[in-house]
Amino acid sequence: MKMNAPQRIFAVTTLCLALILACSKDFEDIVQGSFDFTFDGSNEEDGFVFEASKTDFILEPERMVSNVSYFMKYDNLDGKGYYIGTENDTVRANDTITIQNFNLSYRYMPIDTGMHKVKVLAWDSNKNEKELELLYNVKYASFSFLLGKGTDDFIINSQNPVTVTLLRDKETSSPDSDRNQDFEITYQLENGTGKLYLDDGAYDAGEPFQLPKGVTEFGYLPETLGEHKLTMTAKAPDGATITNELILNIGNVNFTFRATAASSQVELDTNLAVNIDLQTQDEESEVTYDISHSFSADSQGAGTVRNQNGGVMDAGTFRDIAPGNFNFTFEDDALGQRKIYFDIRDSNGQTKRDSVEIEVANIPFTFSGNAESNQVFMNQRTQLNFNIKSNGNTDNIEYFLTYNLEEGNGRVTGINGNTITNNTDYPVNLGNFPLFYMPETLGTHRISFLVTDSYGQTVGPLEIDLDTEELELEFNASTNSSEVLVGQRGTVALSLIEKGDYDGVSYELNYFISGGSAALYNGNSEITQSRYFSVNPGSFAYDFIPEQAGTYEITFLLRDSNGQILEEKVILVVGNNDFTVNMTPSKATEFSNFPVGIIVDIDEVPEGANDNYTAFFSSSQNGSLSVNGVTYGPGEEFPLGAGVNNLTYTGLEPGQHNIILSVESGSDVTRTANTTITYDQVDFTFTAGAQKSDITVGETTGLNFNISESVGSSDCTMRFSMNGNALIRDNNGIEVSPGNSYAVNTGNFNWTLEGTNESTVRLVFTVRNDTGLEKTVDITVNVTAKDYTFTSSGTLQQAYTGGQVDINFNISEIGIGGDTYEMYFSANGNNGSF
Repeated sequence: MKMNAPQRIFAVTTLCLALILACSKDFEDIVQGSFDFTFDGSNEEDGFVFEASKTDFILEPERMVSNVSYFMKYDNLDGKGYYIGTENDTVRANDTITIQNFNLSYRYMPIDTGMHKVKVLAWDSNKNEKELELLYNVKYASFSFLLGKGTDDFIINSQNPVTVTLLRDKETSSPDSDRNQDFEITYQLENGTGKLYLDDGAYDAGEPFQLPKGVTEFGYLPETLGEHKLTMTAKAPDGATITNELILNIGNVNFTFRATAASSQVELDTNLAVNIDLQTQDEESEVTYDISHSFSADSQGAGTVRNQNGGVMDAGTFRDIAPGNFNFTFEDDALGQRKIYFDIRDSNGQTKRDSVEIEVANIPFTFSGNAESNQVFMNQRTQLNFNIKSNGNTDNIEYFLTYNLEEGNGRVTGINGNTITNNTDYPVNLGNFPLFYMPETLGTHRISFLVTDSYGQTVGPLEIDLDTEELELEFNASTNSSEVLVGQRGTVALSLIEKGDYDGVSYELNYFISGGSAALYNGNSEITQSRYFSVNPGSFAYDFIPEQAGTYEITFLLRDSNGQILEEKVILVVGNNDFTVNMTPSKATEFSNFPVGIIVDIDEVPEGANDNYTAFFSSSQNGSLSVNGVTYGPGEEFPLGAGVNNLTYTGLEPGQHNIILSVESGSDVTRTANTTITYDQVDFTFTAGAQKSDITVGETTGLNFNISESVGSSDCTMRFSMNGNALIRDNNGIEVSPGNSYAVNTGNFNWTLEGTNESTVRLVFTVRNDTGLEKTVDITVNVTAKDYTFTSSGTLQQAYTGGQVDINFNISEIGIGGDTYEMYFSANGNNGSF
């Protein structure tokens, strides 16, 4: 059918629309106008102010399209801060950032504390958006602030130590600052006034100043007394602050003041030194001092007081005085007792008082005395020395001494031996004079002396203390020998030494003996026991004669005429016959199991007693003693005779043998002797091997041996055990048997082995020397049966029945050979014969 033009146009249009719709349907899954993306962020949530926290962003497009661009920006919802790029560039809030690298690293710099909330927005050129919200917990970096004082009590107007300690964990500060890491310090004072000093600088309260970290020591100069409250605030570079308080107790500068008169008595119109000692607690303090004096109401008159420069001090008037030690003076022209008050006042109003009492007397005198020795002896006279001295006119003045025995009993006598009665006036003269005292009881004696002049002026009491003891004697008893024999004389020496020049003392001696029947003799006269007899000081001796053996104790009692008894004891051992024993080895070293001769010498006391002796020995190592051919072990008894005995000791193991020999006589006296012998171990090496390890039956192989002694020398034997069948012959060709021991030489030697049966022969050889040391070596030899080869061949491969064919045979022996052989044949069921 033929279509007109409008119809063709409609058809073509319809076809194109259909094609377009079809194509759109086919590429719907291949091409899109916009792709999505993901946007994530991670950060360090906990941080410090002015310390950047790492923050990472990852943007990941669903599909990379070249004409799509990506952007981001942020906004601080809570807190103040900003981001820092990789180039340390500052990224401000709401600045648009073109994203070139999809892995972005920033650092967030907080500039205040608290919880920071940051909103981050990312979008692409197709207006797809992603939003993140990041949190940062920002705190101040911690630091330590300690405020301390060097002492509990502060002194007014003096610098007192106050310490400030500042420590930081992190060095954080505002990026806008000059990076100074010092702390800002301010302080306030309550309940008082003062000022802090550091080196030569002063810091007023409320005035900020800088301190570095570490320990700083200030000087606090208080201006008022009382309890000051110091409040100090430390501000770190990042703004963190800590406030501490310190309570300071402010007191006066303490000082000591003492007034001391050189004497309690002074003559008329005579200067008496009065020492003024003023000492301050703080010598660098600016405190000043004044001094004045006054007389008490009951003083009998007044007087003139002069300072250290000789200036007259007006009573009741203060004058300047510096701390130190000064000598003032006092004088007056009227008799009587004075009490002078001295008052010290400091510039803070603190006052202290001290006083002295002085008697103005006419023609004073002094009275002194002592004992020549405060240690005195019973009934022995000791001298007491006294002195009465006066610098005035003593004409027509008499002096009288009285005494009182306050403790102890005794007698006071004059220089002529006359007894002075207690509490009775005894006239004495000016100057030195002695008296004598004889104690009649032991212990402490106290005598009080008083001197009074004819005008009733009294000086004293003067007390003299004495300690009365028994006479100091040295009494000793000793013997010239601690051991004697029955019937012999032993000398007992005694000495009595007086440790002073004693008058009228006599001595008696007594003794008694315990432990057996014995007595002391003075020459040939026996001294009766338990009865005192007179002796004189010096040295003397007596003979001791015992009647039986044993241990005796002699007790001596020495008594002086005051009743003092001293005791001394001596001990004597009385034995029957005695002896000494010595043991001498012939050599100090030997090898184990070799005997060493020992000489045992028994020397009798008295000589020729010819006693019987029994001995036994002990040793630190294993060994034995041989006496007259009989061997004894440790602890076994054997007889010995007086004089020289020859013994033999054999050490059975190496080492140091400490030998102790105990010898007991028939008189029950035991003596010991000891010696040391060192035994060394004889050592050797033992090697062995077969010349051939594989042989055939009937074949012989050499067995090579070597014994090398490295320490010492000895004879050796060898034995062996064997598994398998073989004949073993020594170097002389004599057959040897397992289990038996054979003497062998040291060095190299050879035996032989002959195989008798097919088997593996295992041999264990053991060498033993004279000391018992053994060494073992294994040898293995394989014995196989004799072998041979057998071949045969015919001269013809084919033959006629009844014909004869020559056949050749060959037997070749392997090894030593020499065997005989038998041969048989078969013809595989055919008939034939050889």
